Amino acid sequence: MLRLLLSLLFICVSVGFAKAENWPRFRGANGSGSSQSVRFPEQLTSENIKWSRELPGTGYGSPTIWDGQLFLHAANDDGKQHQLMAFDAATGEPNWSVEFASAEYKKHKFNSFATSTPAVDDKAIYSAWCAGGKLNLAAVSHAGQKLWHRDDVGEIIGGHGFGTSPIVYEQLIIIARDNEKQGDSSLMAFDRETGETAWEVARPGGRLNFATPCVYANPATGNDEIVFVNWPIGVTSIDPKTGKQLWEQAVFQQEKGERAVASPITANGTLYVNCAFTQGPKHLVAMKANDAVPEVLWRVDNNSVPHIPSLIEHDGLLFAWNDSGICTCYQSADGEKLWQKRIGGTYFGSPICVDGKLIAVNLDGDLVSIAASGEFQKLTELKLEDACRSTPATDGKFLFVRTATKLFCLGE
Repeated sequence: MLRLLLSLLFICVSVGFAKAENWPRFRGANGSGSSQSVRFPEQLTSENIKWSRELPGTGYGSPTIWDGQLFLHAANDDGKQHQLMAFDAATGEPNWSVEFASAEYKKHKFNSFATSTPAVDDKAIYSAWCAGGKLNLAAVSHAGQKLWHRDDVGEIIGGHGFGTSPIVYEQLIIIARDNEKQGDSSLMAFDRETGETAWEVARPGGRLNFATPCVYANPATGNDEIVFVNWPIGVTSIDPKTGKQLWEQAVFQQEKGERAVASPITANGTLYVNCAFTQGPKHLVAMKANDAVPEVLWRVDNNSVPHIPSLIEHDGLLFAWNDSGICTCYQSADGEKLWQKRIGGTYFGSPICVDGKLIAVNLDGDLVSIAASGEFQKLTELKLEDACRSTPATDGKFLFVRTATKLFCLGE
């Protein structure tokens, strides 16, 4: 009996003091949107709000988290100042804020001047923003010291504004700079320590792109690839070490102009991508490499496919939670539809998965959770009372939601 009690005590202590996980980029590790958390409340009420903080200006970028610090972008509503802010994730207390001069540029009314999500690793936080139509990149230390800043890497051209986010791959900061047809476009990598350009892949303009790339571990070659999506071009794979294009497949229809807003994800050697337009065609494509170049496994071409939200995979199931609040569950391997339900609301952010629960926040600021399972089950709904167009983040213990003007922490 004593041994049993000691074992139970050890388990309780281990769970209580489990190390919080990092959330290093838009939608966490490799953009999967999935957390390793093994415990998160099934029901959420206002009592689960641990803290909230007012933020300067309006912003739709998501938080990132590293070793107990939370990072996000903020900007003045006139677009003349860009901020990278750091908070204590446990208390919400501000740790520091680093400001950069910026300048207004043309954007969609649903966009903000702080829509990009910073990337972070053990060395620094990497920030991307648009200033007067020019892409800016900067690195800031975990103590809030500016390390480098580039304002000469190229233009951002398009009436919808800026919204893509950088990623970290080994020593590189990687970002897509896709523009409308009147501008040049390129895929770019920078040395994370110096900001110097490591490689740049020029490509034709066509549509302003908001998707953030991911790393695809090609099961046929055993090598890492960086995968980008863009409507007129499709899916592009780049060797991260050299910048060489490995393959490219135009998997989206070309009849009408679409826009790649959602970011690609990968699970079990399969790539899942989606691309759409508001009232136009919408496509979900699953691809897997049986040799060096992936083949299309299955696809869905109908209005249930999300335009803005990214896909999410969990335990052999693929979930497509669309802008209109309709969620569809597919078998990841073959695309068999298991269920489709209308949850309600309008969603500009993407869902994440925490402890087997899909969590998303709609435009009205209602946080909604459903079971990530083969049978539909709505778990909870909590009103945050502030508009939201961003994607939640988590450190495995707590959920962090950035609304238009506030930052919330929720948990047990």
